Amino acid sequence: SRIFFCFKVFFKLAFEKNKIILGRSILTSLFLTLFNINNTLELHHELKSFSKFLFNMIISLPQKKKLKLILINKSLIKLLRIKDLKYIVLDDGADIHSFRSKKNFNVKKNSCVYMGSFYEGKGVEIIYELSKSLPNTQFHLYGDFKTLKNKKKYSNIKNIKFFKYIDYNKIPELLKSYKIALMPYQSTIKVRSNNLDISKYISPLKMFDYLAAGNIVIASKLNVYSHVLKNNSNSFLVSCKNINNWKMIINKVFNSSQNFMSIKLNAINTAKKYSWDNRAKKYYNFIKN
Repeated sequence: SRIFFCFKVFFKLAFEKNKIILGRSILTSLFLTLFNINNTLELHHELKSFSKFLFNMIISLPQKKKLKLILINKSLIKLLRIKDLKYIVLDDGADIHSFRSKKNFNVKKNSCVYMGSFYEGKGVEIIYELSKSLPNTQFHLYGDFKTLKNKKKYSNIKNIKFFKYIDYNKIPELLKSYKIALMPYQSTIKVRSNNLDISKYISPLKMFDYLAAGNIVIASKLNVYSHVLKNNSNSFLVSCKNINNWKMIINKVFNSSQNFMSIKLNAINTAKKYSWDNRAKKYYNFIKN
């Protein structure tokens, strides 16, 4: 299917004029570069196995100057060994306009939200521990239940509720119905490929959505997104190993008379900085210059 996609894209775009080609298919990028066609490849993680082989083929080509790269995190510069290539580092972003247009005055009481996959290290393990020590707090988790290990141990926890993925255009309204949004990453984060640890180069899409919604973001303290999340400014950052601190901050937010308005406003302003509009402008200036 990847080969079919590669040829389909190649023959559709190869003869078009005044085009900007941006994609995430390494195989397609290899063909475009081989035939002297300018293209940009966006990479979100370290490359392994066949993907690494294909990428090394591209950067060994005499035509490699036809290739530009978007990297999701600066840590990938060293991992991919791309000093000789033109690249730009761009975090993920948020659709600010869709969040501005959605309002929700019925905020769920004593309920925290989590969005994303349930792979090992994404934080469901921490939420499980929190649910036991905070029996009066509801934890609503939206994602693919198939990616959850040890499903049985969650069946008897009454204050954890799992929901299916929802359409992306419904996320703004949903997030605005919660006060607290959780991002409890652990020090090692797995994805579909178990031999891949993405903890050093993530730029979580949900982080920018949380910020754009004006949620009180409580996240693990990790260097990988320290340029975005600032403790006690636009979020609360907690050690992933200290469950008591997570519990303390959740209680503080729910039980305090403060509205934490400065945290919310700073979160929204941070999201504006990382909007898709700004990301597109940076990319466009990059390829034109």
